[in-house]
Amino acid sequence: MATLRRQTPDLLLLLAILALLGLGLVMVASAGSIKGLGKNDVFHYIKHQIVFAAVGLLGLLFMMRFDYRHLRKFVSPLAVLAPVLLILVLIFGTKINGARNWIDLKFFNFQSSEFAKLAMVIVIAHYLTELGDNVKRFRAGILIPMLYTGFLALLIAKSPDFGAVIVLLMTFFCILFTSGVRVGYLLAIFVPAISGLMFAAVKLEYIRNRIIGFLHPDKDPLGKGYQILQSLMALGSGGLFGVGVGRSRAKFNYLPEAHTDYIFSIVGEELGLIGTVFVVTMLFFIIWRGFKAAMGAKDVFGTLLGAGIVCMIGTQAILNIGVVTSSLPVTGVTLPLLSYGGSSLIVTLTGLGILLNISRQAK
Repeated sequence: MATLRRQTPDLLLLLAILALLGLGLVMVASAGSIKGLGKNDVFHYIKHQIVFAAVGLLGLLFMMRFDYRHLRKFVSPLAVLAPVLLILVLIFGTKINGARNWIDLKFFNFQSSEFAKLAMVIVIAHYLTELGDNVKRFRAGILIPMLYTGFLALLIAKSPDFGAVIVLLMTFFCILFTSGVRVGYLLAIFVPAISGLMFAAVKLEYIRNRIIGFLHPDKDPLGKGYQILQSLMALGSGGLFGVGVGRSRAKFNYLPEAHTDYIFSIVGEELGLIGTVFVVTMLFFIIWRGFKAAMGAKDVFGTLLGAGIVCMIGTQAILNIGVVTSSLPVTGVTLPLLSYGGSSLIVTLTGLGILLNISRQAK
């Protein structure tokens, strides 16, 4: 393997990542303070989040210096480990809020679907790179990788975690599109995939309730529409400049999961429109610089890997912000770099470290 050509990564991308991470820590400290009282420690969540951030930053720094091309050596164990962990969580997982998505490791709950998403990106990027021109063939370029990704999606859906399934599939389609597969073939699996998601939305009660709550939140303000209405109230009460850091009212058990899925609502309430615009701008900037690094990669693997990581983070951001602004039905997806959560934050920062490494070697 050749040595790194560039000595420094994309510093603007790194600064944007650190800015959002820093803001996220402030918001988790505020949003999680009231819920922390239930654990007899107002700093319970922020103390854990600082530890997660530290571990994630170590992952970022390591991957930023670790030549991304060496990841191809670990594709086989990653390809096996991802579904194994998803199966283990179905057998031994801890059930939280009706979903069995976590493995209790005592010091924190490990969410195997987060690992599976990043592993899928690495595995599929490697596989499509190996195909070369054969990527344009339906069986090799579409069917085989779709069977693997579909198996992961099925295991995640069994948890159930509909939001993670959407992120996984959208990221997969993004990698396929970037690899240059025939658009007709892509549409041939995209349409059935969307139809399958719609069928699940109709048949699965918990998804159907979320859609009903999204379409008619005012008809059940204390039930299906409660989260959406409370989120909009929090965003609206912030005005232009917000009520001030730490002065949120929604976090007083009015807004469920204020420190995780609905952290963007707390940003809007405490920092106002200016705060939410800053978050959206930083996320857009990270996505733009990430795609720039991916498209400038010296090899196909770097391009597919970078595009997959950017799509994974971008899809999560769009889904989360879409939910809290009542633009999309509830999905249960966290906001990258801001929401509380060990697995999500560590995996996101590690993935961004890979992206920064790609930027070091960009053309």
